[in-house]
Amino acid sequence: RLAEARGFQFSLQLPVVLLFVLILATGFLGTPDPTRNIAPVLTWTIWWTWLVFVILFLGKAWCTVCPWMAIADWIRNRSFWRRTHADRGLRPWPRNLRNIWVAIGFFVLLTWLELGFGVTARPRLTAALGILMLMAAVGTMLVYERKAFCRYACLVGRVSGLYSMFSASELRARDRSICRTCATKDCYHGNDRGYPCPTDQFIGAMDRNTYCILCTECIKSCPSRNIAWNLRPPGSDLMELRRTRPDEAYLAVILLAMSAFHGLSMTPTWDRMVSALRAWSGFGELAAFSIGMGAVIVVPIVLFLAVCQAMKWSARDREHSAAYLFMRFSYSLLPIALFYHLAHNLQHMFSEGWRLVTIASDPFGWGWNLFGTSGLELSTGLPPEVAWWSQVALILIGHIFGILIAHRIAASLYANRRTATASQIPILIAMVLFSLQSLWLLAQPMVMRTAM
Repeated sequence: RLAEARGFQFSLQLPVVLLFVLILATGFLGTPDPTRNIAPVLTWTIWWTWLVFVILFLGKAWCTVCPWMAIADWIRNRSFWRRTHADRGLRPWPRNLRNIWVAIGFFVLLTWLELGFGVTARPRLTAALGILMLMAAVGTMLVYERKAFCRYACLVGRVSGLYSMFSASELRARDRSICRTCATKDCYHGNDRGYPCPTDQFIGAMDRNTYCILCTECIKSCPSRNIAWNLRPPGSDLMELRRTRPDEAYLAVILLAMSAFHGLSMTPTWDRMVSALRAWSGFGELAAFSIGMGAVIVVPIVLFLAVCQAMKWSARDREHSAAYLFMRFSYSLLPIALFYHLAHNLQHMFSEGWRLVTIASDPFGWGWNLFGTSGLELSTGLPPEVAWWSQVALILIGHIFGILIAHRIAASLYANRRTATASQIPILIAMVLFSLQSLWLLAQPMVMRTAM
């Protein structure tokens, strides 16, 4: 009932928008020293780190409070929360772009900027990225109907969308039979109480979290109050996978590659690899980094396609192509990527997160001490044994879920149990090897994002 109020989402968005304004102000006006400026700490240590933990329990909750889309909404609707009709008469999103390839490209670009160009250690570039995201959100909102940027192009929304298939909560119809007999489909088309679904979802048919942005408009518009927020077993969407898409499949493999790359790029091993490539090729550091990052993206895709070919051979499968198996089984990699991401972010959270307490007193780096905390000396991390075994547990959980999901997918493809079991041998070997690689990466000494 609280979410039925038109001002509900605004009340959640406003504090986040104010923090976004703070990041812009400190990024552009504060000290360029990333250890004394709150912009990179709030963005890369707090938000980017905690985002994955939020997804694990609350799914796409970030989209509910997203400051870029909040400001874009306010500008287009010329209101903070009142229902208007400023969304009428806009263009549909181009048909050939109704996929997530644009978002995948933005995700790869952000990773390159973050790790190759050092944006995490540059407050002004961090603020500039925030402005670019805002311009993209506002620009698409003023031209295209609904929220096409959220559905097709937002890298944060698409990454969190795939990860949220594992989330322990969901927004769904209470009773689908009511949706089947509903003549007006207000949750999709909107009415005077709520906007049309911004990402073209019909709640009566929605069976996964991927594209719902938890805007609560369907809660407001449903005349039958047939919308529920449910707790559920983790991984439910993946265990009951009904639809697959090639763009999502490639993003799943890229997420696995990029989550490992974040760890690898912070180790001395990566520095030695880039130095060796520079010495061999004569390229500059950024060019060598870019080539190495490209290889990190392409090689896992090729290797997983080879694994799928081995699965086809192992199962004596003449019905499905390796490309089809790639599209189906790539979803089983999501929990492995997610839990490595969680394990990796555990280091950032406890090694760097403490700095927010001290830097909050002097967000611009101008020598202030607003809350009397700028001189505090705080513990900088978990005890090594606790941190290590927590990370091992997270890797193990992701590995187990990956195996279970791959088994469910195989069982849905092959009626014969022996065939399904035989098909699993190559992918199980691949999962074990990646889990061992993940543990090796976590054991390496790492340079933190904003504590250079």
